[in-house]
This record gives sequence, structure tokens and C-alpha cells, in this order.
Amino acid sequence: MNLKFIFVLSLLLISFPINAQDGWFWQNPLPQGHNLYDVDFIDENNGWAVGVYNTILKTTDSGEHWTVKSNIYSGTLSRIAFVDSNNGLIVGSGGLILRTTDGGNVWNSQISGTTSSLNDLDFINQNIAYAVGGLTLIKSTDGGENWTSVPTGTTRSLSGVSFSDENNGTIVGNYGIIRRTTNGGIDWLAQTSGTTSDLYDVNFIDSSRGIAVGYYNIILTTSDAGTSWTSRNFAGYDYLLEIIYLDQNNVRVMGFNQYDDIGIFMKSTNGGMYWTRNPIYGVETRGFSFSDFNTGTAVGPDGGIIKTTNGGANWFSLSNGSRNSMLGISFTDDSIGSVVGSAGTILRTTNAGITWTIQNSGTNAYLQGVHFVNHNFGVAVGSSSTILRTSDGGTNWTQLPNGAGWQFTGVYFLDENVGIAIGGNGYICKTTDGGYTWEQKLYIWGHLFNDIDFADQLNGIVVGGYITNILQTTDAGENWATYDIAGQTNLYSISYIDTYNATALGYQSGNGFIIVRTNNGGIN
Repeated sequence: MNLKFIFVLSLLLISFPINAQDGWFWQNPLPQGHNLYDVDFIDENNGWAVGVYNTILKTTDSGEHWTVKSNIYSGTLSRIAFVDSNNGLIVGSGGLILRTTDGGNVWNSQISGTTSSLNDLDFINQNIAYAVGGLTLIKSTDGGENWTSVPTGTTRSLSGVSFSDENNGTIVGNYGIIRRTTNGGIDWLAQTSGTTSDLYDVNFIDSSRGIAVGYYNIILTTSDAGTSWTSRNFAGYDYLLEIIYLDQNNVRVMGFNQYDDIGIFMKSTNGGMYWTRNPIYGVETRGFSFSDFNTGTAVGPDGGIIKTTNGGANWFSLSNGSRNSMLGISFTDDSIGSVVGSAGTILRTTNAGITWTIQNSGTNAYLQGVHFVNHNFGVAVGSSSTILRTSDGGTNWTQLPNGAGWQFTGVYFLDENVGIAIGGNGYICKTTDGGYTWEQKLYIWGHLFNDIDFADQLNGIVVGGYITNILQTTDAGENWATYDIAGQTNLYSISYIDTYNATALGYQSGNGFIIVRTNNGGIN
């Protein structure tokens, strides 16, 4: 049975709040793989991280281990802040606000009074907190239990808020907007930023000195409460997202560069007048927290968590596993299986996925399909005409010749000699010599083939979309019959249970994701 279908379905299921008791749990990456947007450490050991799909993580050992906290509330969690070891707030999409008073053991949803996505949060003291997002600024005077809307007079979307005390605060947002209050948000005065770039965050260390950052490497500083702002910009296209003051001189900024696929760490030792820019490879960092001058933690996409113990000069990963896209899977029994993906990724498990070993594929190709006949013999296919074969369970992979330039996206071998491969641009091929040569058996111009599975040595199904949905063979791939599902349907994955029963997963225009099934060998 081809378990790719089960793998794809599991990816869909774990996109929602999960824990081990629910039946689904993360295997790669660990501790989890949802995008993370913010992190907050209340001391050297205790920290929290938040992200998409309601993700809340907690550590009590400086990030060495993280616990995924269950959370029934829907949406993306954007910012987290603790004012002390017990009292914390989280804000997110749709006006979501979560509050804890017991150190995060229990999080309760609070009525925010808005449906705007909240992007930033400033928890000033145990009573007063502000949150911003969209056209909304809201304020709490009872530790986040109740919230009221605060008019700002702006029609620009807001992204950042910072109060140095109960009276003096600044908000920033799109098109370089900056507004200032000196009476606890009752009145707001527009300030001149000198830029039309979007500003994402602002932070004041006292009532006079502050910094704002944004897109296009925008860094603005003020020493007169924003009466004037001075540009400290770098050339480039960095998204600068968050600012931390370690003291009045030492300032840190975190962001990312999507063009170079890197994180960005900025450091100033003179209050923001001059900066050094350090790229962070491997994670497009989104949020960060420092517990002292040397120890910092940052988070990013796909569950990425990194840490520095030397002030940001070097960063190392606190999360395990590969974060490349996973596209194909093959298990030969309950315990032994392989997964392939982008950048030539091949992972192997021999203990039902408890641990995964990275194997050397010898390529950077986009591997899209893999199939093992037994524990030792397997074939993987992908972009750049890549066909890989192993006879020792993936310890060694050999690239096979492909003079015809076949661009295979899926593969299934009936034994170590006979195999069927599909091409995303409309062809089905067969080999009888273990993958060294291939003969085209079917071609449908403009069609997309997505997956292949066989029930036995003769009966197989290929699924796809655009021209037809299901193709079936009863003679080991020599001939293929087509079956259509009504409507605009694209089937992504197929799995046989036995010769008569098979299930496919796909998408149908007007109905969304669908599951189709046959119990008579594909007749219906």
C-alpha cells in the first residue's frame, strides 16, 4: 500500500491544535513545525513562543526542551508579553486576546471589542496594557481582563506600540505613520517620520529616547520624544520587525530578508546611532527575546527556534529535524520508511518515525516521489531529470542515467526490475531493468499526474487533474483506462487498501477539499 496518502492527510490534520492524546503528534520537525512569530523569556530559564494555528510553546530550561501547550482558540498568535512570572498576554488574528494569571498553565480568552488582527502588544505594568492592529488601538487598565477602544485619529494600519510609562506612548504603522500621546492615549499628535515605508515596531527606553523600524532597512531614532526623527537606514530590502533595548546604549533589532531567505540581526552599542548587520542563515527570523546581554532566542517559520549565548555573534538551533518541504513517502512496514523533499532531502526512520536520519542523496534536486519494494531497494525521482536508486536502505544512493530527460514526479516499483513512473506534464513510463531505461506507455498533453499506487503486481491507479482524474491499469502499466469525476477536480494522492478498495484525496471547484473512494476496484 502506498502510504503517501496517509502522510498528506496527516499534514492536513496537524495544521490544527493537537496533542498526543488526540492521536496525531509531530515527528518532524521537533518540537513542532508551525510558523512561530514571537518569543518572550521572563528570565534565563522560562520562556514562551507563539505562532500560527494557535501554537503556544513553553520552556523551563532555557529552550533546551519545549512543551506544546494545547489551546482551543483559533487563529494566528502574533505577540506574547509577560509583565511578571504569572501575568501574561497574547494577541493575534481576529482581535484574539489570551490572558494568563498563573504563569501560562491556563490561558483564557478576553473580549477585545475588535475583529482586527492585533500585531503588537505592550504590557506596561500589572494593570495597563495596549494592543494595536489594523486601524485599532485598544487599552486595558485591569491587567488585560477588559479592553476599550482608543481613538488615534489615523486612517493608516497600525503595527507597533510602545509606552515608556502610563502617560507617554508612541504608535507606528503603514506609510511611515507615527503618532504620540503624553496623556495615556487621550490625545494623539501626528509626528513626521521622514519616510513612506511601512513601520513595523517602535520601542522607547524612556520618555525621550526611542527607535522605530520597518521595511527597506528603515531605522529611525529620536532623542526628543519624536519631535524629530533621524534616519539610520541601511541600503537593502530587509524587513525589520522587532526592537529590544538591553540598556540605553545597547539596542537589538530582529527581522528577515525574504529574497536571500535569511534572518537579520542588527546590533547597536551607542543607542542606535550606528549599527552592525549580521545575517542568520537557515531561519527567516520573526521575533526574539534576550534574557541578558549574551543570551537570546529567536523564532521563525516552520517551527524554527535558534539561540545565541554570545550576544548574537553566533546562533545555533534549538529545534530538530529538516525544514525542507516533504513531498513523497514510502513505508515497507510499520517501522521502516523514507521521506523525500526539496533540496535533495531524504529522511529515513527504522522506529516508526520516533527518530529520522538524514541521508545523503548527492543532489539538490526537488525530490517528489519515492518507493521502496523492500527494506533495501528503493527509487526516488524529482526535478532536473533526477532518478536515484538504492539497494541498501538509503545508506548509498546512485543517480541513474536519464538521457531522455524524463521529469518524473512519482514512482512505484512492482519488484526490483519493473517500475512505473509518472511525469507531471502528462506521461506514464515503465522500466523493466530497475530504472536504467524507460518506455513511455501513455501521454496526455496538458495533463497533470500527481500520484501513483498499486494494489498488486497488475492493478494500479494514477490520479491527477485538468484532463482526467483517474487512470487505471490491470496489466502492470502496459495499458491505461481513464475515469472522470464530475466537476473541476484535481486529485492529489491515492492509496489502495486492497484490490477493490482505494481512496483518493483532492480538490474540487465549488466544494473544496474532497475524498473519493471506490469499493469495486475502480468501476465506480
